[in-house]
Amino acid sequence: MKHLIFAATLFVSASVSAQISVGASAGYTRAWQNYGDVVLPDDAVTHIHGFNSEVQVYYKLNRFISVGVEHGFVRRGAACVPGWNGLINPNPIFPGDSRFLLDYVEAPLMIQGHFALLKERFTIQPSLGYGWSVMVNGREEVVNLETGEVEITRDMGIGEGTNLSRWDHGLHGSLKLGWQFGKHEIFAQSSYYFGLKDAEAWNASKNRALNFNLGYSFQLNGCTRKLQ
Repeated sequence: MKHLIFAATLFVSASVSAQISVGASAGYTRAWQNYGDVVLPDDAVTHIHGFNSEVQVYYKLNRFISVGVEHGFVRRGAACVPGWNGLINPNPIFPGDSRFLLDYVEAPLMIQGHFALLKERFTIQPSLGYGWSVMVNGREEVVNLETGEVEITRDMGIGEGTNLSRWDHGLHGSLKLGWQFGKHEIFAQSSYYFGLKDAEAWNASKNRALNFNLGYSFQLNGCTRKLQ
């Protein structure tokens, strides 16, 4: 019992004395999928252009380490879907291709470093994490490669009995460059997602994504002592 009380005391002390930062960011996503051993044409374009937004909440444990969660919405997906022209395309003569637009809600748990520069006016913040995400929408677009126009759009089923898996999980890594003024910070962030689960049933299709965001955060100070 005394060990439990001691652990609880440490937890409460850390929670009370830690700084909390809250922020939000949004930006561009370049997404694609790892198709495994599938051989694609040399000029194949497999990525799609997407977007993302997120709310970040971090607890600063000391001067150098924070832990937190990044609640977000992101569009992932891929183009040049393997097998489309041979198995799925109802008209093989049609000069088109298929791309999947997959929308996810996610909340990865992150650990973040914090390194100050130039008298703490600027910061470098690398972070690593892991998390699950749930697909909330899946759409297929068939694009005419000669005109670049979308010829067909259809909603895709999600979950059991469909082609798309509702759940995904993977590793997150990011690098944030910030400018601090008082308790406020404006930052630019680049992040990478490495999916560990196939998004589609018939293909090797692990999600990959690069995000480029701009954001703002501020500190909530409820500290009983100065962070060391």
